[in-house]
Amino acid sequence: MFLTLATPARAAALALVLAVDVSESVSSERYLLQHEGIARAFESPLLLDAIATVPGGIEALVLEWSDPDKIAITVGWTRIGSRATAAAFAASLRATKRSSNGLTAIGSALLAAAAAFDHLPEPAGHRVIDVSGDGMANFGVPPSTARDTLVGKGITIRRVLPEQRDRRPRRLCGGRQGL
Repeated sequence: MFLTLATPARAAALALVLAVDVSESVSSERYLLQHEGIARAFESPLLLDAIATVPGGIEALVLEWSDPDKIAITVGWTRIGSRATAAAFAASLRATKRSSNGLTAIGSALLAAAAAFDHLPEPAGHRVIDVSGDGMANFGVPPSTARDTLVGKGITIRRVLPEQRDRRPRRLCGGRQGL
């Protein structure tokens, strides 16, 4: 009789929530720009080579947001450690449709993104939220309150703009940078 011991899976070094703005201020063209940009990034040799150097790879999730009650996970936690898993993630993203449009609740989106980390298959070494948005918060929890809470929990927040027309300071950014 042979006893086989299962080797525990290595935790991902990084858990990444891609929080995509789908509020009313985001046109169909801008939505597609965000959506396709994420998919193409996960097909980019530069990103794939970087992920390949990370022990355990990364876990990624896509969350679309507008009103606090219109926040939806469109692609669940996916372990990415190879070209094949990155391609599957990109294909899953392309298979989704815009989940809503509503007001701009950036703070609520940040809190929902942080809550997604509680559902990781295994805790990751570092937690990052990349939040895209083109408007000012006009509903829900103030973004600065959410940011301060999450940074206090060790979560890094990075702001991604669909266009460079916005010259406002990046006040949403916080936490450990340089990743």
